[in-house]
Amino acid sequence: MLSRSSMRDKRYMVVLVALIVFPGTILSESLRVLIPVEYSAISESRLQEGIEMADKFRREILRRGSSGHRQADSMARACQQFRDALRADRAGRVGLGRFRFSEKEFRRALEGAPRWKQWSRNFDSFQGHWYGKWDQMEVDHHWYPTHAFESPLTVAGFHEVRVLAGQFAWVGDGYGWNIIGSEGTKRDRAFILGTVYHVRNGDPLDVTLHRPHVGVSVGKQRLIWMTRAEIFFQERLPTKGDEGDRYAITGFRYRYSNGRLVNQGNAFQAVYTRQNDDRPEWKQFWVGISAN
Repeated sequence: MLSRSSMRDKRYMVVLVALIVFPGTILSESLRVLIPVEYSAISESRLQEGIEMADKFRREILRRGSSGHRQADSMARACQQFRDALRADRAGRVGLGRFRFSEKEFRRALEGAPRWKQWSRNFDSFQGHWYGKWDQMEVDHHWYPTHAFESPLTVAGFHEVRVLAGQFAWVGDGYGWNIIGSEGTKRDRAFILGTVYHVRNGDPLDVTLHRPHVGVSVGKQRLIWMTRAEIFFQERLPTKGDEGDRYAITGFRYRYSNGRLVNQGNAFQAVYTRQNDDRPEWKQFWVGISAN
């Protein structure tokens, strides 16, 4: 029978041999660290697919069309119009006046900018459990801690993306990731990507819809997200009196055609709290958006 010290020495030797024979296999990181243990059934390929499709979308909106227009510029102007229309709090609705950005800042964030560590802190502003309503459905959000990689991980797809940091989230009827990526080795050209997989009956393997998106960080605790059909303003709200922690998602659906972005239907707002029994009502309201 081996003594405790002999068994301990043997375990150390196994680790040492593994490090020599398989360098990097124990100490290196992989994208799987962005998949929580309780969701281990989710494959890493889902995340890779989401990053590839989100970066493809980012490149598409930055590309000039035959008319010379870029969809990213129309998005920036549409977001400014939306913010200006809802600048102040009114009728129980949270205003968007704290979202301050120029068209140039908006576009540069999509092209690549150096302040990605602040973006990572913005992700963490939403960490934890939140409760609210999306339309008439009660939804629970759970944002996990952001993980920053010591060495960026490469995702090969339509174009190579280097993943600098990421955050997993369960969003009521599905799951997704917020990603900070860069092109090649240029950490000073970082951008925000995201992806959401909607699922049936809470089963992470039964995916019904995939929505890749891109993001822009606007100051502290504020993000703007864009899919192919929606724009969302996400903000951790200032604490007022005894209201407690809250965050809001305010947005609209849109159509982009012939160099013009136009909203479709009503705008909307959902507010989330830390309390399961405090779920503010979903709000809808009309705002007209039309941007070249």
